[in-house]
Amino acid sequence: MHLHFEPDGDGVLCRATLDAKYQGWRGVVHGGIAMALIDEAMAHAAGFAGHRGVTASVNVRFANPSRLGGRSRCAAG
Repeated sequence: MHLHFEPDGDGVLCRATLDAKYQGWRGVVHGGIAMALIDEAMAHAAGFAGHRGVTASVNVRFANPSRLGGRSRCAAG
């Protein structure tokens, strides 16, 4: 996905525009792609804090859909 995370306060920030190849429902980012962004942000935040690790388990409940084509912001800290 060619994401670029940068330090942001005590965490990291990534801004990306996701196109139709990441679509789930019409006009909406696929939930698996959204989860991959979240997982990647967590890994980068841990790395910037000097920690190493891998995701052992994930449980996500999305509150709102992420729309395709708009600028998305993913942050973790």
